Amino acid sequence: MVATANPNLIELYTDFVAFDERVGLILNYYSLEFLGLAGQGFSGCFGPNSSADLLEFCRANPEFHVVTCVAPGRYVNKYQDGGHLYFLGQGDRNPTLVLNHLISPEWQLINEDTISSALAELDKIKSLRKA
Repeated sequence: MVATANPNLIELYTDFVAFDERVGLILNYYSLEFLGLAGQGFSGCFGPNSSADLLEFCRANPEFHVVTCVAPGRYVNKYQDGGHLYFLGQGDRNPTLVLNHLISPEWQLINEDTISSALAELDKIKSLRKA
């Protein structure tokens, strides 16, 4: 008996924290350093020129896998050639897991709240200068 799967079927997350808990992203630079890797910056990311080293590390350590940022806000739970950034994961390696936090219904509210808070701080600074 032969079965086929729909390769376009994905499990979409819009919440970064939920995706992170399931996939087990290693975002801490010091955790990567402990594993013998050096990410770019403190966010635990790897550039496209580091992908070969990351894949070699995952072959030698099968409990880890590569997560690819393919576009702003969109992450796939597998290695995908031509990605913008790569991350190391230590959780569920299901390749159909996808994160796109930019389509979250709460995204606009979070964005608006952030901008409003920043503008309120600027107004507070202006008020202090007038006094």
